[in-house]
Order: sequence, then structure tokens, then C-alpha cells
Amino acid sequence: MSSKFFLVIVVLGMIEAAVSSPALSQEKPIKQTTFDLNTVDCRTLLKMSGDERKNTVVFYHGILTGMNKETTVDVSKLSEITDKVVDQCIDKPNAVLLKVFQENRK
Repeated sequence: MSSKFFLVIVVLGMIEAAVSSPALSQEKPIKQTTFDLNTVDCRTLLKMSGDERKNTVVFYHGILTGMNKETTVDVSKLSEITDKVVDQCIDKPNAVLLKVFQENRK
């Protein structure tokens, strides 16, 4: 009889843990599905962290590579350009990010 009681307590504990789990109770994040590249400013890039910033930089380099119809890229040169973009964004956080990339990719 005590083993059945113990089993019921374990099952109730597991249910409680599953229901109160933060991962299950969090609301789904709102995903922005469209945005205008002409409205994203440098401040937005500077406030990003980690992978989000890296992915954004790669995205913008990819956009400009496509716009310029380039089929090869010099990774070390893109790294230097990225440093210049970040420096310019620090100086002018309200600048349009696309224009800053364009100016530095010439």
C-alpha cells in the first residue's frame, strides 16, 4: 500500500513540475515578419548582443554583396568594414544602418 502512495506522490510531483515549468508558461514571442531596411538605425545594431548582432552584420553584408552583384568576398576586408561600421554607429547612433554599410562598402 505504501508503494502505491509513493507512486501517486511522484506522479503528482511530476505533474506539478511540468505545469509550473517556466518554459511551458512563457508567452510565445511576437515575431516581426516585415521591416524596412531604410528605417533600422545604428542604435538598434549597437543594442543587439551576441548572435543577433553577428547575424545582422552578416545579413547586411549579404544584402550589399547581392546589390553589388559580387560573387566573391574577402572576409578580412569585410571584417575591417564591420569595424568601421560599428565605429561610425557609435559616433552617429541615429544614422540609417543600411546607408552606413553602403558608405563603408564603397
